[in-house]
Amino acid sequence: CDAAKDESGPEVVYRLATAALINLRATVFDRTGVDVDILILGAPAPETCLKRNDFLITGPLPEGEYYIVVDTFAGDVPGGAAGEYILTVLDDGP
Repeated sequence: CDAAKDESGPEVVYRLATAALINLRATVFDRTGVDVDILILGAPAPETCLKRNDFLITGPLPEGEYYIVVDTFAGDVPGGAAGEYILTVLDDGP
């Protein structure tokens, strides 16, 4: 979603299928020295990026299939700042 960001480190992709409209709250928590970001894609391809943030994405998602990507920011860290993280995905309801 932000081509200026160097997200060239490793990523992990999760599939989310919704049977109805949800009010998404996706959060990623990382450790000191780790820099991962969260993205929502409409298909398993970078050009379908819908939202990106350092740690929190919220908002409505219509019924459908989406991909939540936890992507490592590389910046000035060779190979990226990969490491342990916790991902939470919730439906905040109406």
